[in-house]
Amino acid sequence: MVDLLILLIFYILFVSSVFGYGFLFTKVFNINTQNTNYGLLGIYGVYLIIFISYLTSIFFAHSFLHNIIFHFIGIFFFIFLVKKKYFMT
Repeated sequence: MVDLLILLIFYILFVSSVFGYGFLFTKVFNINTQNTNYGLLGIYGVYLIIFISYLTSIFFAHSFLHNIIFHFIGIFFFIFLVKKKYFMT
């Protein structure tokens, strides 16, 4: 039961990281998010994650520390940009 709870927590964290990178993608490329659904936002996030992963693999080895920092940055973007979009008008 504890393993299932840990799995769900990490799943939610990784999905929010993907959405955070999706929000970042829409901000960088100036895409209107009023008509963008969450599926498309997730695809944008996956594209940006793949691009950053290919770019950083040239310079660093992808270790556990790299992945943790990478996903914490995505979670930060998710929290910051969702807060900015929905709670600050």
